[in-house]
Amino acid sequence: MAETDEFKGQVAAVTGGAVGIGFAICKLLTQRGAQVCILDLDEGKAGEAAKELGEWGLEGRAYKVDVTKEATLQKARDAILKDFGHVEILVNNAGIYPQASLREITVEGWDQMFDVNAKGVLLTTRVFMDPMIEKKYGRIVTIGTIDAYNPKPTTPHYAASKAAVLSLIKTFAAELAPHQVLCNGVSPGAVATE
Repeated sequence: MAETDEFKGQVAAVTGGAVGIGFAICKLLTQRGAQVCILDLDEGKAGEAAKELGEWGLEGRAYKVDVTKEATLQKARDAILKDFGHVEILVNNAGIYPQASLREITVEGWDQMFDVNAKGVLLTTRVFMDPMIEKKYGRIVTIGTIDAYNPKPTTPHYAASKAAVLSLIKTFAAELAPHQVLCNGVSPGAVATE
């Protein structure tokens, strides 16, 4: 059961919503009255997260996406629009955090980091912004990290990808504000999740 109705009537899509920070965001949004769409690469975990919300009297639905593939994001957005008719909130949370020193980083590892953490944010925002622009209302929150400001020796590619995300957030905010779509970033520190 919702604790408040702050987001009543609104639909929220959360990437990487099946576990960790993403699932905590899903839970909070549902507690505040939103219908939550759990977007995750792991369809099984997304389903389990939706079921867990249901056990608490909250509502969430699972959708399989790969944030590096625009087609899967479009498919999920279209399914959400079919299921609910609208989407007002997007949380760009999906990300990866492998650690490696400068000598250990491979080109493939670098590319994967930027594909998920930076390109994923760009593609997801681009896919979900249109229904918000059309409605002249939307909220996009992107999860960054303090590592973008203060990188660690074992995370140079992670920190660089998240620094790119900070720049994207500023671009989103400038481009989408005239359409009443507000864009913000949150930069947490270390969080004890799986």
